[in-house]
Amino acid sequence: MHQIRRGFAADTSQSDEPPDLAPLRALAEREELADATGQLIDSYGRPPRDGDPLRPLASDIARALTEAGFTLHHCAKHHRLYRLGGVCLLPVAPGHDPDGRGGVVVSWTTHNLLSFDWDRWLAYHGTQDVMNGALSEVLRLIV
Repeated sequence: MHQIRRGFAADTSQSDEPPDLAPLRALAEREELADATGQLIDSYGRPPRDGDPLRPLASDIARALTEAGFTLHHCAKHHRLYRLGGVCLLPVAPGHDPDGRGGVVVSWTTHNLLSFDWDRWLAYHGTQDVMNGALSEVLRLIV
């Protein structure tokens, strides 16, 4: 065991170049994007079916927002991370859309710590307004 550590230390100290972290970074990015698309739920609170025509659109939006640095919200109230807030993506089936077209609703929600603090009601609504406005601008650029 000591030989492995000593050999590793000798190899790393002799090299002038930093290690190539590109494969590790690519793996982490793929996992982050998979997590983002895996969080999607439909209007019934279930993950969209594989054949759902809105799933590719919602997945593309989730990927683009994650790449832009947004955190996706776990929209299902029973999810343990629901309280954290972030961008909520909700595919809406044509039967639930008054226009009958369906689509993906995108909105921002704050952390529960702010949303449940009635003394900071103005900060809560101000944050909602600013972040939804910023989100609409980002969506225009990336989608």
